[in-house]
Amino acid sequence: MLVSRRRPLISTGAAAAVAACHPTTILRAIERGELEAVRLGRRGDHRVYVDALNKWMRPAGHDPEETDQ
Repeated sequence: MLVSRRRPLISTGAAAAVAACHPTTILRAIERGELEAVRLGRRGDHRVYVDALNKWMRPAGHDPEETDQ
């Protein structure tokens, strides 16, 4: 039996909330090829790979494991 492992995806709005930035920043990173994402449906909405978002945030000094208090 073939087992498929899918990478988790989140919306650009959710990605922006995690990265503490504006959704346009996420879309521009996708357009520049800095952030891996897929397009869905007829509207072409983007979904961002969670692992790619975590990797993209690291160079900017963000720690996805760190929480604000």
